[in-house]
Amino acid sequence: MFSVRSAKYSGPFDALPAHILVGPRLTLEPITELDDDLGKKLYNQACVETDIFLYMPFGPFLTIDEFLEFFRPHILLKSSLLYVAYENESYKSADGRKIVGVVGYVNAAKEHFRVEIGPIWTGMSEQGKGYGVELAALLIWHAFENADIVRVEWKCHHLNTPSFALAKRVGMTWEGTFKKHMFYKGGWRDSMLLAILRDEYFDEGRRDALLGAVEKAVSKSQNRS
Repeated sequence: MFSVRSAKYSGPFDALPAHILVGPRLTLEPITELDDDLGKKLYNQACVETDIFLYMPFGPFLTIDEFLEFFRPHILLKSSLLYVAYENESYKSADGRKIVGVVGYVNAAKEHFRVEIGPIWTGMSEQGKGYGVELAALLIWHAFENADIVRVEWKCHHLNTPSFALAKRVGMTWEGTFKKHMFYKGGWRDSMLLAILRDEYFDEGRRDALLGAVEKAVSKSQNRS
């Protein structure tokens, strides 16, 4: 169901291999640099609707320059690896690849064999298609199947019930809540902490459950089309 390909990545992230990740419908390509052309495409796809940023500690971005000023430094962090998510059907198209959104690893701690899945950031037009399940599953699968990661974490705003539900769908366990963890946009955020461990993934059947969730999301999307 999933596969990897080598990528031309020259960034500082080294907690796990920076491969291109391929799922049933989506291809994730690591971002080494964000030129103006890619930045414009990302902005137009995933930044125009301000509701996307309701629970995020960043955004909305009113201009492309504002978005690039925020995003570019994150590519240079040793603890982060960000991907552009492309629709597979358009990946090799001469008319241009269709961008679905952005996702990636954040707060990586190589010495502790730990990574966190950052915000799954897709345009409003791409939501409701089950892409979130596929994106999260690809990152979990890659961390455990192609690297020696022991723990994959997920944090979300206490009011972001769709994010919490998505984490549970891909096998995460709720471990607790950080009260008044962050203050932004005029209010406090309690952060819900979820995680999946390597032995849970391989020994407790969560790998099969994760792949089953992706199959269900793909099937549901095909039935709608």
